[in-house]
Amino acid sequence: MGGDNYFGILRPHTELVSTNAVDNTNEFVAGTLYDLGAEVKVSAENNLYKCLTKDTTEIPTGNKTTENWLFLGKTNPYKMFDEKYKSRTVKESGNLVVTIKMKPDGGFSKVSDGIALLNVSASKIRIVGVREGETICDEEFDMGVLDLFSPCKILNCNFGQIVYKKNLILTPLKDKDGLIVYGCRITEYTITFEPIDDETPAACGVCILGKMQYFGKTLMNPKKSLVNYDVKDTNEYGDTAVVERGFSNNYNFSFVGKNDIMQVADETLTELRSTPLIYIVTDDQILASVFSGYGMISILDITQQGACDMLMTLEVGSLA
Repeated sequence: MGGDNYFGILRPHTELVSTNAVDNTNEFVAGTLYDLGAEVKVSAENNLYKCLTKDTTEIPTGNKTTENWLFLGKTNPYKMFDEKYKSRTVKESGNLVVTIKMKPDGGFSKVSDGIALLNVSASKIRIVGVREGETICDEEFDMGVLDLFSPCKILNCNFGQIVYKKNLILTPLKDKDGLIVYGCRITEYTITFEPIDDETPAACGVCILGKMQYFGKTLMNPKKSLVNYDVKDTNEYGDTAVVERGFSNNYNFSFVGKNDIMQVADETLTELRSTPLIYIVTDDQILASVFSGYGMISILDITQQGACDMLMTLEVGSLA
């Protein structure tokens, strides 16, 4: 019934231990009367707030905007973990280095066999996985891709444009011997982002490290669509210009599987419907991601296919 690829999701479960990105915003001090517009950070929550009134005694807390405080989001080191694609952790100079520790689960680390790094600014990314002092995986990825279709490349000139990939999705992770890494062996990851040049700081918008969960075989090709909200504006003299507005991406996935597996898929996806996930189509032979989307479910449809199989169709509203 199915196609040549698997459909699955990357479920996040990470705990940030440390990062060398800094935030220079002043720490909030109880009892201080802040001026209108003053920004503070609450390190206990890793949050930033902006003062909306003068001389308030209210304490900013709980990721909430109130009459006195505007919640601005996470502090710089934690922005890549706030699930927002455009909110990036930035290292102003040098390498951005992040250490991630897997949360313990019954004496073992939770399984981690996939990683997604989105909205990246880096020339190279190095990922090192360690357990009890032993390096399990250590791999470096070159994010610079030479445009092979450039006329200058064909003419063997040195004017080929270098394009830097913005997303890196690894499913599954590989060890030093090229074998699949089973996450229960890894307790800590260190990810290093090398800047593109001196003028372009290393940065990352989303970091998800977690467990791949497969549900079925793809039945039809996945599809990405763009909804454009740009408008044409005509002034009083009849001149027309395009006014750039926002846009949204949407993804469509269709896959089929046995009834019991698809019931698990239904329960899992319903439970995680409001959680930003990586939705992945994986090559059947090499288990590498061939199509992916980041977002939340908009529509989920299930159709019975004979006695033993179900067809599931997803529409995912992209957050990227």
